[in-house]
Amino acid sequence: MYLADYAGFIRLLNVESGETITVLEGLSIPQGLTVLDGRLYVTDMGNVCHLIGDDPWRCSGEGFGALTDKQKVEFFQTAGARILSFRIDRQGSLSDQRVLEDRILSHSRDHSANGLTNDGEYVYVSIGHTEYGVGSESYFVKNAYKFRGRDDLMGTIARFRPADEELRIEVYARGFRNVYGISIAPDGTIYGADNDDGSGRQKEELNAIVKDRHFGFPTFGTNEAGPEHGVTEPVAILAGAGSTVAYATEYGVYVAYIYHTGQIVVDRFDYDTFTSKRFFQSPDSGFITAILERDDLLYLVDLRGGTIHIVEQRDGVITPSSERKPSVSE
Repeated sequence: MYLADYAGFIRLLNVESGETITVLEGLSIPQGLTVLDGRLYVTDMGNVCHLIGDDPWRCSGEGFGALTDKQKVEFFQTAGARILSFRIDRQGSLSDQRVLEDRILSHSRDHSANGLTNDGEYVYVSIGHTEYGVGSESYFVKNAYKFRGRDDLMGTIARFRPADEELRIEVYARGFRNVYGISIAPDGTIYGADNDDGSGRQKEELNAIVKDRHFGFPTFGTNEAGPEHGVTEPVAILAGAGSTVAYATEYGVYVAYIYHTGQIVVDRFDYDTFTSKRFFQSPDSGFITAILERDDLLYLVDLRGGTIHIVEQRDGVITPSSERKPSVSE
């Protein structure tokens, strides 16, 4: 299992022994990982954190607000988050770095190139919108044409096919504020949870993401658009905020987020009604930043201390079978 950490390392975890080895370093806050046809695909912040003007380790985007409009344009003409790929060599080591895209508009680690997944042919990437609030007259919408970057990728699920002779990153669906971890259900539907903006208009959503659909942001909040606007509304609204990953299996869609009581939880949504059932909660856990599946077990990667909770999916019962704590923070 590959793990990315905030310090820019990629580590390889042996899930049987709990041992990890570092296979790559020097990235800038890598966030999304997926493996296809012998290559590891990674999203990271590129040169954004170094150019933003505040503490590059935090990469919070606070320095961006102090820039003049001219400086903001100059920043976006230079800065860009990235999608990279690496060849997986024997024993899982990485080599042959390729930059697939380095013009993704971003000014903080929170709204950038986020999660990755693949369907065996295409690699899909969730990309946050640089605008935080809802409104079609936002600074970023009005001025994006001035930037060097891929303004067409703001607030989208994008995809590319690595086998193509000329790789082209295209928009698969748009209208998202900030989706993090995405995954593909057995029927081929992509699921992702979209962060709200705190206004109550753009609620925390679980979306079934379909090609060429628009999901409303930044013009509309949740369930605001009339039918004439062609906006696809969410299949469920979460009872909280801070969603980090949606992971789909044959049992349903598992969504990690902050419950309204402040507790980090994972709820499972069934495919028939998208009614939620509490699957996992831990009073000591940090954000669940990734969920992976193997042999009917789910591996829940916990931000706090790099703990990985191993949980059985059977009947959705909360049955942590064990916990492993590698020396890595996801």
